[in-house]
Amino acid sequence: MSTLSAVKSTPSAAATSTSSTAVSTSLASLTQELISQIASYLEPGRGMRISLTHTRSSLPTYATISKRFQYAVEYRTFNSIELDSDEIGYFAAIFVGYRRKFLATLKYWPVLDTYPVRVFRAYEHPDQMRHNNYLFTDAVVGLFEVLRSWEEEDKDTAGEEKVTSSRPFELYLLEPRSPTDSLCFEQRRVHPGTSLGKHRLEHSFLKYLDYRRLPNLSRILHFSAHVYRFRRVEPRSLVMITASMIGLKTIDWRLSDEEKFVPLTAQNNRFEFALALPNLSTDPLTSFRLNYERQVPINHDYEPPSVLLPTLPTIDHLSLALHTLSQSQNLTELTLSGPLVISDALFWPATSATASLSRAPGLPFWPNMQKLVVEFSPIAPDGSWCFLREELSSVESAHEAREMERATQREAATYAPEWGDCYNALTMRTQIGLFPAREFRRVPDAAKIPALMLALARAAARMPRLKRLHVDVAPRLPFAFGVRYLAPGEAYRPFFDVGNPRIVYRKTTAPLDDEALPRLYWTVRGWRPVEEVLALWRGREQEGELQVRFYSERAATEAESANGGPVVVGSWSDE
Repeated sequence: MSTLSAVKSTPSAAATSTSSTAVSTSLASLTQELISQIASYLEPGRGMRISLTHTRSSLPTYATISKRFQYAVEYRTFNSIELDSDEIGYFAAIFVGYRRKFLATLKYWPVLDTYPVRVFRAYEHPDQMRHNNYLFTDAVVGLFEVLRSWEEEDKDTAGEEKVTSSRPFELYLLEPRSPTDSLCFEQRRVHPGTSLGKHRLEHSFLKYLDYRRLPNLSRILHFSAHVYRFRRVEPRSLVMITASMIGLKTIDWRLSDEEKFVPLTAQNNRFEFALALPNLSTDPLTSFRLNYERQVPINHDYEPPSVLLPTLPTIDHLSLALHTLSQSQNLTELTLSGPLVISDALFWPATSATASLSRAPGLPFWPNMQKLVVEFSPIAPDGSWCFLREELSSVESAHEAREMERATQREAATYAPEWGDCYNALTMRTQIGLFPAREFRRVPDAAKIPALMLALARAAARMPRLKRLHVDVAPRLPFAFGVRYLAPGEAYRPFFDVGNPRIVYRKTTAPLDDEALPRLYWTVRGWRPVEEVLALWRGREQEGELQVRFYSERAATEAESANGGPVVVGSWSDE
């Protein structure tokens, strides 16, 4: 029986061998392009994210089919990587040879140490802050040294690039984190009296400590850093890290411009941020996006602190530094938001003294600026409001008072402290103007807004390639103030996004203007710019007469507001 079985098994084994050979032969006849196309269907779907040691992807298993399948699979698995800083050694070990060419996107998480449960109820201690600074520094240096080694290895003895060189890629610096943070935040939600949660980090800013250790990198084309929520990074540190990437074409930062209860910290951060900005390599830069987060008080009786240094209370260094950066030779797009606290020096320094601080020789000039977007705060750098109280009728005042009281009651119910809570959110919000709701400032201050609009018009007159400009106050309600410019051929977009839950009760219609002509749209209610401003805008046009329109609002009629319709209706006019 054993002999018979052996005899019977022989054809089966031969058949299997023949089948395997046929499959191998079939695969061998396929081009690499076709195999790559097949591999793209193995695990379809957008947004696939693969961490080096925590992947849920089944793709790596297909790499064993053949050498060319391995190439096709690795092209996908190594194309976009999420990397924790404690995985940097593993990252360096597996990214060798041709795999480096596959990397297009690298998302990097700096990982900090854990901390004991007993400190959940306390703000982060200065000793812990200093320790985290060292860990953050080591995490950044570790990554940059690996990436620099790639660039060095990709050069032969003659200094020429090899065929296997790594290609340019995008780097995303994700918000640093401690493994204990999630437990601390969750314990705050479940047992408020035992943890400060995210409030534990309200006075903490991570700092990079040793810039001499940071090597220059030339193959990162896009750098994004959104480090503004919990584990915030000091702005100056981020600038100096970015400055070591000398080939950047696009920069996207999201930072925090506030230390809620210690204004001097925010003032120093802003000042050092401004002084560091000239260190950036701006020659290859084409797009710069800065979201410098600073909450706007909803209690308009609140007096915000100044963001300027007490020793230099009249100079807005950050606006001046951004003014210089905006004139970079190849910069085509600039987006500033937060909303950003600015002065007219952002567009046009007011005096020769402050103009010299901007380091821009002669008159300001933006040779290649095509798109400029600025979302500015209704609060000036010195802490004063840019808008005044609107005079209302007695009926309107009574209605507004009732609405404010209702909003206050809703807010109080939301933040009502639980018994034994170690952090009273309502009290803290009151101290920084986020409670109660008292929104009544709608009239532009004649001492501030006209100067800002004049500076903007002067700057626009020196932007020969400008296609689109949006400058708006934010949050948009209740101010509804802004100006937008569209060059010929640029499509109109509504001032008010219907997807925004704060403005669902507002209805606006698009102006019926010829898109072949330049257009200037103002949403300024009853306010109007001085003639000098309009003359500067008209004077920059060489492609046809400038179409100027003003947006105004009125209360909706009962018929218009019925069945959930808008309570505010807007219309356009040319005066």
